[in-house]
Amino acid sequence: MFDAAKHRLVCPNCRSEDSGESVESGKMTQCVMCGAELEVKDFSSALRCGHCRTWQILTERTSGDYEPHLVIPFCVGKEQAEEILRKEFKTRLFTPGSFLSGSSLEELQGSYVPFWLYDYDSECDFEAVGTKVRTWRSGNTEYTETSRYRVVRDLSINFERIPADASFGMEDGIMDLMEPYEYKELTQFEPMYLSGFFSEVYNDKPEVFEPRAKDKARGASEECLQSTIGGYVTLSPVKKEFNIRLKGTKYALFPVWIYRYRYQGKEYPFYVNGQTGKVVGKSPVSIGSIAAVGFSFFVSAAVTAGALLHFLEVL
Repeated sequence: MFDAAKHRLVCPNCRSEDSGESVESGKMTQCVMCGAELEVKDFSSALRCGHCRTWQILTERTSGDYEPHLVIPFCVGKEQAEEILRKEFKTRLFTPGSFLSGSSLEELQGSYVPFWLYDYDSECDFEAVGTKVRTWRSGNTEYTETSRYRVVRDLSINFERIPADASFGMEDGIMDLMEPYEYKELTQFEPMYLSGFFSEVYNDKPEVFEPRAKDKARGASEECLQSTIGGYVTLSPVKKEFNIRLKGTKYALFPVWIYRYRYQGKEYPFYVNGQTGKVVGKSPVSIGSIAAVGFSFFVSAAVTAGALLHFLEVL
């Protein structure tokens, strides 16, 4: 399986390196090791045999039209992800202290999530009327001067690899919060990166997911425009047009650790960015902890107020 720390294939039994084998198949429905039927989901490209626990890479879903152009390999291993979560829970003030000990881990998997990466050319044609105000005093008279300016901006912006996840199973909001991924570790795809992890192929063509990427490009274009305009008291737009043209797309896989805890009958999913370690997820809230913090604040405020009154009495 692929070792996130060593960035190479390592046998989990004998610890030998780069000893993996590639298994060719037409339509793989049986485990190549034990022959058991595999539970292959619609978009699975790498999975684990439920009987012998051997990891399988579906070659027909990692080649041809389904071969990713790029991949960010796992940099955060399982143990490191668990440690990151433990530290995260400790920083959450209102999380019950018994959450980790009293919860059950329903699911744990490292998974590669499919993404489409979009390249855009963006052109902005902007015109506005801006005002600047100058005030001064001469003797007993105050003067105010208002100057009007024609503000024109003609911007050309190039965007490369704006991401949009291509999995219907992953919530878009969750994946947006997982960003940013650091592209310095983006590399050409090799099947070995999937060894020991679950993986999906893209769930539909790039045009289906493009609206989200285009919205990101427009938002970034708006930010670039605003960064060039400043110093005006008022700014009244006359024209603001964005022309965003798609130049190309790439298919990529990004790493995510998925943890699903069950606590007091409710499921709490957490996601750890498999490259940066960023955590996304909502933990349960302890009413007792909120009350305790509120009481501590009340006591602190009362003590401060008492000290202030004593100080005034002394004066």
